[in-house]
Amino acid sequence: MKKIFLLSMIVSTIFIFSGCGARGPQFQSFEKPKDPNNGMVYIYRKAQLFGDALNYKITTNNNYLGDMKINGYTNKELPSGIIKLYASTTSIDKTTFKFELPKNKIICIKTYIGFGIILGRPKFEIVDMNKCKKEIKDTKKLLD
Repeated sequence: MKKIFLLSMIVSTIFIFSGCGARGPQFQSFEKPKDPNNGMVYIYRKAQLFGDALNYKITTNNNYLGDMKINGYTNKELPSGIIKLYASTTSIDKTTFKFELPKNKIICIKTYIGFGIILGRPKFEIVDMNKCKKEIKDTKKLLD
């Protein structure tokens, strides 16, 4: 009886949060930057055990990159150099992530929810292309 209850809770949770995921086209391939002085950033988010219900906006300077949802990705061609990403789940709780974007290169960044004492916080991690290729293939493009 406990197994049936647990299974029904898991299935119910999946149905409840399935509407929180990205709804755009499935990831197909990486695009190189059109301008050789720029770089291309791919940011993606996979489902995780906790925190899937939290969606958050990702921006860099004056560029809106998207509302990050589970199993979603976004990409943006940006000028090479030091880039700061910003994300927040509330107006109080903000995360900043800084990295260097090389000219004419692709950088993959995985984002996820890390939990503190009270609030979940967006976290960022640069991943190598091999890991990114495996994980991003199951994501969908974030739509505005």
